[in-house]
Amino acid sequence: MKAASYLKGIQNGDISILSQAITLIESTIEKDKKTATTLIDLCLQKKRNSKKICISGPPGVGKSTFINKLGTYLIKNKKIAVLAIDPSSQKSKGSILADKTRMHPLSNHPNSFIRPSPNKGVLGGINKTTRESIILCETFGFDIIIIETVGVGQSEIIGHSISDCFILLTLPKSGDQIQAIKKGILEIADIIIIHKSDTINKLEIKKEKNNYSERFNQEKIIEEFSSLSNENIENIWIKIEGFLNQKKRNNKQLYWLNEAIKEELELVFFQNKKVKNELKIIKKNIKLSNLNLKKLAKELVKNYLK
Repeated sequence: MKAASYLKGIQNGDISILSQAITLIESTIEKDKKTATTLIDLCLQKKRNSKKICISGPPGVGKSTFINKLGTYLIKNKKIAVLAIDPSSQKSKGSILADKTRMHPLSNHPNSFIRPSPNKGVLGGINKTTRESIILCETFGFDIIIIETVGVGQSEIIGHSISDCFILLTLPKSGDQIQAIKKGILEIADIIIIHKSDTINKLEIKKEKNNYSERFNQEKIIEEFSSLSNENIENIWIKIEGFLNQKKRNNKQLYWLNEAIKEELELVFFQNKKVKNELKIIKKNIKLSNLNLKKLAKELVKNYLK
């Protein structure tokens, strides 16, 4: 299928074509990559008004459950897309892709689109084509695009660069743990939500909210939510919407240009025959534990650039 045909299907609201287009941009086949590049160029010429919300948090905090509750609340009068990034095996690059099964009834609604994609071992909480998937969903006309990140640590702050609102979910009584493993995310989070708040009493919730407020001089929006009671979801959305309406969108294109350049350089470098041969020799004949790896890497790059 040509790029123009993909674009037509996406603009006409064909979910199956949108799914095929995301599969296309995730492909590593050279022919598909060329079609994908043309498709993204075409999409970038179209008007796009979607609001992008990134949901982050440590494993077990209930990101999928929270997204299901928020999406179900919004789906009555908005079209919602969810891009759920699953952790992948470093060896097999396999992925569980289980998030979709945890998002009922949202996943069954005609106004929703849920796409689980493997991160393929890429740090940053997203995968290499998440930004392009967002562009496709924007072109489709979704009102809200929610990105659920892997939840693997401080490197996950990359998710902040692709969203209009970055939400961090935390667990009750996990302040020390969160501070230790996600200090960077705490600092850049626009909204912090203490999830599973039904597990502690109101006095403890108030104390935790005050701790966060004092730590950040009341600069951040701090809320609590329980997916069991679902009582605070309307107020949560009011806070998110208020932030989205006030926020001036920063120009993050330079960041993504740098990322695209690094990706292309890495691809060309490892496809180079000379580099491939040198790496084979290194792997076969040398114990890497006895080498200065940084020095070796510099020599490989220097030889490549000759």
